[in-house]
Parts: sequence; C-alpha cells; structure tokens
Amino acid sequence: PIPAGIDPKAINAAAGDKAKTVQALKDSFVHFRGAILSIKDSDLNNGIKFFGADTTIRGAFIKITGHFGEHLGQSIAYSRMNGIIP
Repeated sequence: PIPAGIDPKAINAAAGDKAKTVQALKDSFVHFRGAILSIKDSDLNNGIKFFGADTTIRGAFIKITGHFGEHLGQSIAYSRMNGIIP
C-alpha cells in the first residue's frame, strides 16, 4: 500500500525543493525496508501481480532493488552534466 501522507498524483510538487525531495527519498527507503521486513520468509514465493505481470513477492522485491540502479545511473549522469563528479 501507499504510505500514509503520500499523494502519488502530487508527488512532483516536491520537485525544485531539495529538502522535500531528499526527505521523500529517505521516507521511501524507510517504507521499502519496512515492507521487506514485514514479509515472512515463507510468503516470499507467493504469487502476485506486479505492474500487470505475474511474479512472486520475492520477484517484485528483486525488480524494485534492481530499479534503484536505474535511478542511480540517472543521478550520476545528471550530476556530471552539471559539473559534479560523484
């Protein structure tokens, strides 16, 4: 479920406000970690729909953590375009 206080349709409102953006990022990692820790090991192979595709809970978590790398790559490219070497 979407964390309390998050409106997905208004999430871009934080764009341009560094403090809000950083806080939203930190909050998202806290939420994801909590979601992972709340799942019993015995439930990880349960089937679910994830963005319309059949997978398992374990598979969804693997896809999410792999997706982090996509955002890291984007942030590195953006930083370098702005003269910041990460």
